[in-house]
Amino acid sequence: MQKFIIMQKRNSFLVGKAFKAYLLATVLTVAATQIASLVDASLVGQLISAEALGAVNISKPILQLTFSIGNLFIIGGSILTGMAIGNGDRDKANRIFTRCLLAVTIAGVIIVAVGMIWFDQILNMLCNSDNLRQQAGEYMRISFITMLPFLISYMLETYVIVDGSPKLATVAVIISNVMNVILDIIFISVFHWGVEGAASATMIMYILSALILLVHFRKKGSNAKTLRLNLGKEKGIMGQMAMMGLPITITTFLIAVQIAACNLVAIRYLGDIGVVTFAVCITLLAFSMIFVSGTMRTIQPVGAILKGMGDARGILLMMGSAYRFLALCLIVYTAAIVVIPDQVSALFGVKDASMLPIVAKALPVFALNIILEGIYSLFIPAYQFYDHNKLAMYVALSKAVFPMFGFWAFAAWMPEYAWWGFFVGQLAVAVFLLPVTANERRKNRLNSPVLLIPLQSEAEVFDISIPSRVENINDVTDAIVPFITSKGLTPSIANHSALCCEELIKNIAEHSTAHFIDVRAMVVDGKVTVSLHDDGAAFNPIDAADKEQIGLQLVRIATTSMKYDYLFNQNMVTVEVS
Repeated sequence: MQKFIIMQKRNSFLVGKAFKAYLLATVLTVAATQIASLVDASLVGQLISAEALGAVNISKPILQLTFSIGNLFIIGGSILTGMAIGNGDRDKANRIFTRCLLAVTIAGVIIVAVGMIWFDQILNMLCNSDNLRQQAGEYMRISFITMLPFLISYMLETYVIVDGSPKLATVAVIISNVMNVILDIIFISVFHWGVEGAASATMIMYILSALILLVHFRKKGSNAKTLRLNLGKEKGIMGQMAMMGLPITITTFLIAVQIAACNLVAIRYLGDIGVVTFAVCITLLAFSMIFVSGTMRTIQPVGAILKGMGDARGILLMMGSAYRFLALCLIVYTAAIVVIPDQVSALFGVKDASMLPIVAKALPVFALNIILEGIYSLFIPAYQFYDHNKLAMYVALSKAVFPMFGFWAFAAWMPEYAWWGFFVGQLAVAVFLLPVTANERRKNRLNSPVLLIPLQSEAEVFDISIPSRVENINDVTDAIVPFITSKGLTPSIANHSALCCEELIKNIAEHSTAHFIDVRAMVVDGKVTVSLHDDGAAFNPIDAADKEQIGLQLVRIATTSMKYDYLFNQNMVTVEVS
């Protein structure tokens, strides 16, 4: 009995390996975008003028608004697509993918049309400076046209990651951003197109990125199951996508609101030094998003696929890996801000003797805000996986609004402590969140603390990890038979399930390079569902069962259903016995 309890434990090796496979690519993708954006802005300022950079920044709300609209469908759609893939329903995944592509294309066309029809009115609203109006208008006109390829590129990048090709997404982002920088230099310095050249280079960047990403959908071969267009009906899917994407959309929108509002407050109560300090703080926060957004964009596809598989424990193991990585990154990052604030301030050109001490004093306090912002951000997808949509919405709203209000209050009443307002505002988020999640957990003690991931007890699920060795086979078969019979199923079903495990594990151990095998079994409605995951080279036992492999032939005979997929660079076999 003691051995059986030990065997129930699953380690995080395979889930962690899947998480890391996506993590590096997504972090590099976000990093490439952030760095290229800084370089792009620097080139405009240096090759044209500071006024040109100001004119370009005037158009930023257009991109931010388009990004928010895109997130409404892209993020939600990608999560639902991942769930469908994890559930083995490729047709549903294709239908969701098609709906999302149509939605962002229509949204892009509408944005372009609105921008062209009401161009002068929008320009007047965003730019009230006669000095910047001409250049802002030149850049903005091309920017509106760019929003369509931007949305399509962003959508394809997200779905390529969900569909198992995160490295291609990274390649597309890096190549297209490098091309953007090269074209900036050519269009501005050689052709003398000014801000129109910068805008044209950006548009070409998104078109190039989309073309590179389309390579993913041309894959062929037995293991190249990629998303395809499917116009079949999928009732209510648009509403589901919008509901899933709403928290991220709100967060994206409120970032723009927070920046604009806090700038106004800083000008009123803190003066020019306050504006400069806030600019440095918000830039440091934006740079931390390389780690936060990269981790979050890894959680979304990996977690969605695990959710589709019904693997709540896998999601909890993944969240553990995510927080360990993020904690390490943010601790190192914020430690640098706390230890050498003078040097960090100097990186942003703050060198004036009267200004430097004030900025350097604010940065260590703001670093606390950066840590909490990162912690809260990962709550959102975790809550969305299990329909805690109100909590996800609360986190999305409060982590932007409460720090903003905190800064306003401190700046008005205690200006010398204004930067503590961000940290106090983040603490206020937890004041509500922790008791609410504790109350939810009291309703179901199997829910994990705070994240509320609904775990199953050891009595409900057989969930183990074993080294990929033949001598471990008997340990699994000896443990799974009593587990299944304890659920009231016949010895015949239990023995057939054990036979499937025996033959599949033997095949993996003898013929693959796998390190670990995760074995998971559940009894639902009188049938046993057994899943085996391994990190060996791609091998489809369904195809092999048609050949002269007796063991796999026996598995096919013993099962009523057999599915195979290759996700996260891992073999995933699911069989049903009844």
